[in-house]
Amino acid sequence: MDSAVVSSRADLLPAVPFTVMMKPGRLRLADGRLRFTSKDHELILDAPLGELHSASQAAIGIHVWHGQKRYRFAVGNRDRHAGPVDDVKLLASTWVAALETRIGTAPPGLTIRKPWPRWGWLVGVLALSVFFVAAVVIVVRLKS
Repeated sequence: MDSAVVSSRADLLPAVPFTVMMKPGRLRLADGRLRFTSKDHELILDAPLGELHSASQAAIGIHVWHGQKRYRFAVGNRDRHAGPVDDVKLLASTWVAALETRIGTAPPGLTIRKPWPRWGWLVGVLALSVFFVAAVVIVVRLKS
């Protein structure tokens, strides 16, 4: 039995990563299981490592798959008093390293989507910002 324990504060990210929709809690790897318990003590993920697959590092955390369901976690403490972004990256890489050698393989035929790189998120946010500014300009011009 694997006795390694990794535990950290984490936020479970929804499909659309709005801060108000995140579920804060604790992600814990121990006793051959990965568990995520919300701050409200709701057990959201409790799976044996053999059922998990395809762990990868994302811009602010990790992605891990349980069957066909992808869980996205932002790890570490990212509030205004937090350490540098490199601390979050280091924690995410620690999680992925702890999971990679212990988890199973993806079911045949399942398409695994890799996380967007940091530059992808930046381009997406910039494009969305330009879209909204253009929409406001168009609406203002139409009204005048």
